[in-house]
Amino acid sequence: MVINFKNSIIFIFALLFFYGNIVFAETPQDIYTEYLKSFSNMNTEQLKKKFSYTELVNNKIPQSIEFWAEAYCPFTDPQYSYVIPHDFDLVSCEQGEVGSHGGCSTCIMSKIKLKVKGIDKFYQTSDIEYKEDDFESIISNYGLNKSDFSTSNNYWYLNWDKNRNLSSDKKIISVTQEKWNHYITLDEKKYGPYQEIINRTQDPNYPIIQYRYDNKYYVIMGRISGPYDTIMYANYDDKGYLIFYRKDKQFYIDFNGKIITPKMCYGMDVVYTQGKYIYDCVNGSAIRSIPNYGVYIDNEFKMLGEFPDPNSNCGTSQIISINGELVVIFFKYHHYQHYVYYRDMVFGSYDFITQFAYKNDSLYFSYMKGNKHYLKIIKNLI
Repeated sequence: MVINFKNSIIFIFALLFFYGNIVFAETPQDIYTEYLKSFSNMNTEQLKKKFSYTELVNNKIPQSIEFWAEAYCPFTDPQYSYVIPHDFDLVSCEQGEVGSHGGCSTCIMSKIKLKVKGIDKFYQTSDIEYKEDDFESIISNYGLNKSDFSTSNNYWYLNWDKNRNLSSDKKIISVTQEKWNHYITLDEKKYGPYQEIINRTQDPNYPIIQYRYDNKYYVIMGRISGPYDTIMYANYDDKGYLIFYRKDKQFYIDFNGKIITPKMCYGMDVVYTQGKYIYDCVNGSAIRSIPNYGVYIDNEFKMLGEFPDPNSNCGTSQIISINGELVVIFFKYHHYQHYVYYRDMVFGSYDFITQFAYKNDSLYFSYMKGNKHYLKIIKNLI
């Protein structure tokens, strides 16, 4: 038998390289540990640049850091709120005297304390530049295709019924049409006729039907709920349901049986998915003529930015639901830029934001900055 020593040596080196990569591949814990160590190499100027402070109060990096900054507390002002670095969480914030602690003479000053995110909440981010025609080839590198991307997942339903009421706690079996009439079969019993029934849910496993009877509104989401004066929004899935409705001149949110009285303001929109929800708020300002824009999460208000003029070409602020994740796009006139709010983090600024996708515990969106196209990736470490 003749042995080709040259090929054997190449094969051995290939095996060593392959197994070496397996042995020395970075685990999430390795990445997180290296990240924490990187702070030990940061000098004062680098820390100041990262956290944008004017005066350092207490430095316990990488665990925590406290400082004064020229800004309002996070999520309290549409233009000048402090933006928390995505790898840190807010511990506390208090507003101080204008122009103090190294700030400009007219600057709002806040004392801010941050702590590093734990590994369970830590995210890796990257921005991939690409040419417009190369979008599909770029996203294919991450196991994505164009069908994974969407701009909105909000649905509104308005269906009418003037003929027949339905009993509660019934399961939807089928929706049929005979000539001009519509029928619903529930537990093998046929109800109708109805003038119009529309099933517009994206997931056929969770159909949503609204109808009107005797000038009251009802919604069928596995079972029948109502009556309501008006139904503004309804959605459900395997984690629960939400109905945003008006009754007796008051608005309510029915969230998995818990009745919530929302804070009311102009332009309110509610989006539910996978056991969580956000509703937004547009209101006026005593200081500025431009309406402010923010969101309520667990009844806590997060001031994000300003609501763009719908007649302008700068886009809109909106809540987007993507594969069980809630993302908010918002706008700041001061910078004339768009931003993204996701899991209590703010990313930006961008000239224009186009498509979103959520897959494999990662958020992806495409944006433009300076006439260049980028793919933003926000990936859960674990």
